Amino acid sequence: MPWNPLDLRGASLKKRTARIGDFGKQQQWEMAVQVMQDLRSELLQPSTFTYSSLATAFVRSAQWERPLELLGEMHREKVRPDIHFFSTLISACGVGQDWMASLALFSDLKARSLQPSLVGYNATLNACSKGYEWEAAVHLLSNMPCQKIRPDRMTLTICITALGKSSLWQESLRLFEQMQLGMTADLVSMSSVINACGNGMNWQLSLILLDDLKIYDLRPNVTTYGAAIAACESGSAWSRAVELLGRMQRDQCTPNAIVIGAALAACQTSMQVSQAAKLMQKFRLSPTTKLSGRSFADSLEGSPSSAEWCKWMRMVTVQPTVQGRQAGQSQPWFESSKVCICRLRYYVI
Repeated sequence: MPWNPLDLRGASLKKRTARIGDFGKQQQWEMAVQVMQDLRSELLQPSTFTYSSLATAFVRSAQWERPLELLGEMHREKVRPDIHFFSTLISACGVGQDWMASLALFSDLKARSLQPSLVGYNATLNACSKGYEWEAAVHLLSNMPCQKIRPDRMTLTICITALGKSSLWQESLRLFEQMQLGMTADLVSMSSVINACGNGMNWQLSLILLDDLKIYDLRPNVTTYGAAIAACESGSAWSRAVELLGRMQRDQCTPNAIVIGAALAACQTSMQVSQAAKLMQKFRLSPTTKLSGRSFADSLEGSPSSAEWCKWMRMVTVQPTVQGRQAGQSQPWFESSKVCICRLRYYVI
C-alpha cells in the first residue's frame, strides 16, 4: 500500500506541525491546510508554532492574504502569537506589496507587549521598499537603536534599495559607504547601490562600482550586470550597454529578458536601430516580442528610425524566446518628509 503523506492518525502535534512545514517547503499549501484541519478534527490544539508553520506555507506558495486570516483564528482559539508569527505576517504583506498592512502589524507588536526583532524590522523594511516608501524605511531604520537592535547587512541593503527606487542615489551611496565601516559589502548590496546610481541617472558611477567588485573579490551575476545595463539605459549610453552584454557572455553569465530589454531600450533611445536589430538577431528575438510592456517595433512606430528599422528587419529572421518585465510606481507616505538622510550614519556604526 503506497505511503500517504496525510496519514497522520495518532501522530503528535509536533509531528503534524513538522509535516505542515514540509508541505510549505514544497509549496503545497492546500496539503498543509488539510493537516491543520485533520488535527482539529482529532481535538488537538494548534500551537503558536503550528500557526507559524502554516503561515510560512502560505507565504512560500504566494498566498499572501491567507496568513492574515490566521490571526483571527488564533484570537478565537486564545493562542498567543509570537514575534516569529508576526514576522511571517509582515513578510506576507511585503509579498503582496501591502506596506501599510506591514506597518500596522509592526505597530501592533507594542500593543501586544512583543519586542520587535531584527527579523521583524527587516520584513517591515522590505515591505516598505517594495511599496516605494523610502521615508517609512528610513524612519524604521532610525528607530532601531531605540530598541537596541543593530542593523545587519540585509537591513542596510534593503534601505539602500528603498532609497534607490526613489532616485536618491547620493543617499544610497552614503549609506553604502557607512555600511562598509562595520561590515563587508556583498553582491546583493553592491547590486543595490549600482541600481540606485542608475536610477539617479549616474550611469558612470554605476560602471565604476561594477568594476569595484574586484576589490571585494566578487564576481558579478545577472542581477549585477542587469543593474549596470539599466543604468546605461537611463543615461542613453547604448554603446556601454552593448559592451556589457558582451562582457556578460564572456563571463559565462547568460542575460535574461530584463537585461536584454534594457540594452535594446538604450539603443532605441539613442536611435541606434541597426545595433538593436543586430542584438535581436543575436538573441533570436522577434520585433513583436514584449520585453518591457510593449514590443520594440511598437515603440518605434512613427519615429524617425522606423523606416531604418523596417529595412533591417527584412534582413533578419528571428524567433521569439523572451518575455517581459513590469515596473512599479511610488506613492509618498509622509505629506512632507523631514527625514535627514545624513544622520543615517549614526544608526549604522
